[in-house]
Formats: sequence, C-alpha cells, structure tokens
Amino acid sequence: MSEQEHSHELSPFAVVSLVSGGLGLMAACCAGLFGLSLIALPLAVISIIAGAVALFQQKDRPSSKGLAYAGLASGLITLVASVLLTGLTFLLVVLNSASVLWQLQG
Repeated sequence: MSEQEHSHELSPFAVVSLVSGGLGLMAACCAGLFGLSLIALPLAVISIIAGAVALFQQKDRPSSKGLAYAGLASGLITLVASVLLTGLTFLLVVLNSASVLWQLQG
C-alpha cells in the first residue's frame, strides 16, 4: 500500500472512541436520572483510552486526528456527566429515604 493511500485510512481506535463517546453521552444524559448513567462510565473510559491511542498513532493515520479529538472530548464530557448524574441520583435517593423515615417517626 502506498504512503498516500495509507494516510487516508481511518484509525479503528478513533472510530471506536467517537462511537463509544457518543453512546456514552446518550446513556448519561437520557438515562442519568434513572440511575442508568453507570452504563455510561465504561463507555467513557473506552472512549478516552481509544482516543488517546488514536492520537498516539496519528503519525500513521493523520486523517483520524479529528475523530480522535472528538472521541476524547465526548468521553471526557460523558465521564463528567455520568459522575454528576450518578451523584445526583444517589443524593435524591438518600434525601427521599431520609424524608420517608422522618415521616414514619413523626
């Protein structure tokens, strides 16, 4: 394969990073308040790792640089969103449980 043909190939790590980051964003935002944002955490980690690997391989495939950055960014946003939404869900459950216990005692 010639050097020019090789430079136009997409890195599979960049594609995996972008897809897992997008799926993680949907899982974190759409299902976050139902406690299902825990599904987004592994997707975020996969997206971040795959994006970093794709960036380290960008010498071989420079056309994948944008996909790798987008996947890395979406993975980081997914990680922050899922941690915040999981914390919010936990806080709401604790407050609701405390409220129910307080009503039972009073």
